[in-house]
Amino acid sequence: MECPVCHYKNIPSGTKECPNCHSDLEAFHLISDLEKTCKKRRIINLILGITAAFLLGLWIGTYFYMLNKSKNTTDNLVEAEFRIEQLTTEKQNLLNGNEKFIEQIKQLQTTIVERKPKPQIIYHTIKWGETLFSIAMKYYGDGHIYGKIACDNNITDPDLIIEGHMLYIYVCR
Repeated sequence: MECPVCHYKNIPSGTKECPNCHSDLEAFHLISDLEKTCKKRRIINLILGITAAFLLGLWIGTYFYMLNKSKNTTDNLVEAEFRIEQLTTEKQNLLNGNEKFIEQIKQLQTTIVERKPKPQIIYHTIKWGETLFSIAMKYYGDGHIYGKIACDNNITDPDLIIEGHMLYIYVCR
């Protein structure tokens, strides 16, 4: 330790009096101890202050995060309700449009049934050399639909038709 009065150095710690100027060093020892204690308290207070500031910042950040999250949830809920309302309106419009189309289809079906030609029955007697293919070609314009004539006349084998038999040919005109 150094004497604060005469600045004599190398005084052993705990000495009550300066060997050079005979000043009372006890008071200076108490002041020195107080300064050390105050320095330790300043460090502790600084650490506590930094910790308190950190915790306050953390609390404020959490508060605003939760506030923003709540706002986003509310906004999302409002957007979802608006979208549901839009889709409900669109669904109702589509249903109304479908009802109009269904009504138009019913009217067209009625018109088709009214205008559909009634089939006529033509009686054809099979002549020598004719085939169901040639008969279908004559009445329908397409020999490949000979199966219709076979079906209408209960013919199981279209290759076995007999000359002189009568066939029923259903034609729409």
